Amino acid sequence: MRLRKVLLPLIFLPLELLCQTQSVARVNVTEGTVTAGQSIPVPVELTDPTPCPTSVWVNFRTADGRSVIQAYDNVGASKSSFTLTLRVPMDQPAGVYTALDGGMNPCPNYSQQKQFKVTPAVVNVTSVPDNIKYPTSAVVKLSLTENQFLDSKAAQLSELKNKLESELPKNRSDKDHLNIFLTGIASDALKDLQVAINQYDRDISKPNEPLPAFFADFIARYKGILSELGASSPAGIRNQTVSSFNHSVSLVYAQQLKSRSSEIAPNGEWPAIATELWQTIKEHIAAYIRVKSTGRITFDAVLLSFPPGARIRYKKVVDDGYFDYSSPTDVSRAEFELSRWDFIFIKDGCKDQPLRIDPYEEKEPVTISVELNCKRR
Repeated sequence: MRLRKVLLPLIFLPLELLCQTQSVARVNVTEGTVTAGQSIPVPVELTDPTPCPTSVWVNFRTADGRSVIQAYDNVGASKSSFTLTLRVPMDQPAGVYTALDGGMNPCPNYSQQKQFKVTPAVVNVTSVPDNIKYPTSAVVKLSLTENQFLDSKAAQLSELKNKLESELPKNRSDKDHLNIFLTGIASDALKDLQVAINQYDRDISKPNEPLPAFFADFIARYKGILSELGASSPAGIRNQTVSSFNHSVSLVYAQQLKSRSSEIAPNGEWPAIATELWQTIKEHIAAYIRVKSTGRITFDAVLLSFPPGARIRYKKVVDDGYFDYSSPTDVSRAEFELSRWDFIFIKDGCKDQPLRIDPYEEKEPVTISVELNCKRR
C-alpha cells in the first residue's frame, strides 16, 4: 500500500512538559494511510533535549477510544530529535486513528511516568483479511487421581442402586414394565463400566500394566443379567436396553456416599433377578471402595480344609481352565486378584468339594474354608 507523505507527525514536545506539567505541544500534522501489518516512522522534535535515557510513546486512538495503536521507541539522553515507530498489528481494526496523548518513562531515581498531550495527527488504517484458521472449540478433560476416579465411579453406581431401590416397587406388579426397568438399570451399569475401563486404561494404569480383574468379572455379571432379562422379555420390549436415567455425578468424594453398613437388603418380595442385579451393583461399589481403601487390586486369603491336606484347584469365574495351587491346605496366606474365584478342594478318600468365593465385601484375610465329606476308615 502506498503511503501519502508518511513522514507523519512532526511533533514538538517542550521538555518541561515531559517532566513537570501536562499541556499541548505544537504538531505539524501530516495525514497518512497504512495497511495493517506495516510500520511507519513518526518523527518527533523537542524544544529541549531528553534529560536521561528513556522510552517515549504516542498513543493513536479511534474516536470511540476502543482501539489503540502506539508509536514507541527507546530514546537516549540529550536527544531533541528522534523517530518513534508506529507498528500496526495484522489484526488491527480499520479506522481513523488520531494522536492525542503520550508519555515517557521516569528517569533513574524517579517513579512516576510523565504524561503529555499532542495536537492531532491522523493515521488511516486499512485492514487485511485474516486467513488464519483458529480453533473454534475445545474439549476439556479432567485428569483425575486414582482415588478421585474410584470415588466418582462408586458415586455413579450409588445413583443407579438408589434408583433401583426407589422405583422397583412401582414397576414390580407388571412383568413387562419390570423387565424394561431392570434392563435399563443393568444397561446403564454396563455402559458406565465400559467407560470406566477405557478411562482407567488411559489415565490411571501404568504402561503395560494389566487392568484390574474385577472389571472383567462385572462385565460378565451384567451381561449375564441382561441375557436373562432378554430371555424372559416379550419380543416387543427386548430392544429397550437403556434407561432414561441421567447421571449428574462427575466427581463425588467418599464422604458423600451412603455408608454400606447402614444399607438394608431387599426384602423377600423382590424378584430373584432384581435381587441379583441389586447385589451385583452393591458389590461393584464395594470393589471400588476396597481398591481405594487398600491401594491394591488383590486380596489376601486363608485356605483351610477339614481335614487338612487337601489339594487346591482354582480359577477366576470368568476363566475356563483351572490351576493347581502350589501347596495343600492349610495355607496361612495366599494372594489372589480381586475377582470372584472358583475353587475345588481334592483329597484322597473324600468327595471333591467345589466352592465359589465372592471377596468384594469380605474383610481381609478372606477365609476360604471347606469341610470335606470323607469315607470313614
